[in-house]
Amino acid sequence: MNITKSWFYKVDENWAKEITIWDNLTVAIFDDWETLEKIHVWENTTLEYFSFFSEQWVFNKHFLSEKEGSKVIVKSLIYAENNKIESTITWELAINNTQNYTDILSFAWENGEVKLDWILKINSALQEVKWRLDEENIFLWDSGKISGIPTLLVETNDVEASHSCKMEKISDEKLFYLRSRWMWKENAMRMMIEAKIKNLYRCLEMYDTEFYEEILETILQKIK
Repeated sequence: MNITKSWFYKVDENWAKEITIWDNLTVAIFDDWETLEKIHVWENTTLEYFSFFSEQWVFNKHFLSEKEGSKVIVKSLIYAENNKIESTITWELAINNTQNYTDILSFAWENGEVKLDWILKINSALQEVKWRLDEENIFLWDSGKISGIPTLLVETNDVEASHSCKMEKISDEKLFYLRSRWMWKENAMRMMIEAKIKNLYRCLEMYDTEFYEEILETILQKIK
């Protein structure tokens, strides 16, 4: 499947497993299906990829930057409750002058388990390559589990590649300020969770305000 027009696209069950985004485009994609697996990004193209996964057991995504001047921004939200979600996300940079920035936010509720592995491949002799991953994992229940294995396969020196990972639980101490303003604990926690999701998806609103509000409400209803 080829994408030849700058636009905001929503993935569904009818999408191909592999897509190619042509040159000189600005494309946004929202994905909450396991259908799409591989994304090729061509010259001077910017891709903003948003995703939300809570129902699928396994989803794998592979991003390939194959021509110069490409920029890929990934914003991924994972929520597990009474199920296990497994994911492998692969970034492959095969050409000079490419950028890839990724933010992953995951929540583990009661008996929820998130297993998130990510792999970075940067081929040899490349120049002006930038890559960064920021990962935030939040336990909303004592029985939640979050784990993963980071893998960096970097074959060049002219690269800026970094990764950060945070594991935390929303504790009473973090909620103290809001609760001191006469807010119930549940409402205070919801406000904090909502703020994190809005921060992750803030650029989605620019592409489709109505869809942004709809998906935000869907996610908040799912997260009790």
